Amino acid sequence: MPEGSDKPAKYSATFRSADLLLITKTDLVPYFDFSMDEAAKEAGILKPGLEPLPLSATTGEGFER
Repeated sequence: MPEGSDKPAKYSATFRSADLLLITKTDLVPYFDFSMDEAAKEAGILKPGLEPLPLSATTGEGFER
């Protein structure tokens, strides 16, 4: 996440070929300037229907999916 939510725009070819948007370490979001909504929106522009999957190994969020 320190990388920023601008990664879809920066690495557009990678996101266009992706089948899943995996966002890890979501428990750290409050400590960084990162917007999961913005990242998912930008990735969705590049590849409509790209499903975001937020995960946190610390809290267990997302692993049930």
